[in-house]
Amino acid sequence: MISLHFSTITALENHPDARVHLEQRMSHSLLPTLASGVVFWPFVNILNFMFVRLENRPVVGAMAGVAWSIYMSKQVNGKVKEGGKEGGLRNTT
Repeated sequence: MISLHFSTITALENHPDARVHLEQRMSHSLLPTLASGVVFWPFVNILNFMFVRLENRPVVGAMAGVAWSIYMSKQVNGKVKEGGKEGGLRNTT
């Protein structure tokens, strides 16, 4: 789902060289995002199932989803370091 999210955002941004742009984005952000998800979601689920009443669990899960969406937006729109300097992913022309 994470790579699908990255691909969709890249397609919607309509870059002239979308494939190279997607490869840069994936090589820079995919593994850190996957690792974050492996840590974040089990933690949220443990807290949710241990401490939250049954009727409130969907709300807590939705709030965690909002936080995850914010993090995903940061990852997708982040900058890629190329050769020691930061180069933006977005085409500003």
